Amino acid sequence: RRSQREDAWRRLQRALRHAAGLPEAENVRAEANAVREQRTLLDDRDPLSGLDTRLFDALRDALVAAQATYKTTFEREREGLEADDAWQDLDDAQRGLILSQHGIEDVPALSVSTPDAILRTLDGMSLETWRDRTAALPTRFRDAMTDAAREAEPEAPPVRPVRLRSATLRSKEDVEAWLGEARERLLKEVEQGPVVL
Repeated sequence: RRSQREDAWRRLQRALRHAAGLPEAENVRAEANAVREQRTLLDDRDPLSGLDTRLFDALRDALVAAQATYKTTFEREREGLEADDAWQDLDDAQRGLILSQHGIEDVPALSVSTPDAILRTLDGMSLETWRDRTAALPTRFRDAMTDAAREAEPEAPPVRPVRLRSATLRSKEDVEAWLGEARERLLKEVEQGPVVL
């Protein structure tokens, strides 16, 4: 029993490291700390029973949600890239090379059927890494679009990325003001050569 409980304890601690920031993790961490302080790990009644289930359920849910967010962002950005005229002018080999250069890969698969599978999945790609990769997708796809334009028209002036100001728009007037500002900026930029947004 001792070795099984100690293995379960180590697995729980490993899972807690991956679960940092999840609300359920803080509850489980508090209960696990109580097990440590009260030295009840080897009690007749298993003090970890239920703790690991709650934690692994929370990790599974977080991974599934992270993958769904990544997939939604990936598909939105890919649609924009595939609709681009320059991208459509490239052959499959050119497209593949550009995607590879910018680290754009299909949505990573998940294995979350068991606690050990969840831990292996998180060891390979943590929740933080999922968030970082998802946040990087718009930039990666924009850079790919810029390279596609350069590749499709190598004799044309260099294509430059332009980033428009982010804003919170609360009214029709806000929208009109932002569009006016964006229009002015873009008209100035295209005078100097092609741009990509």
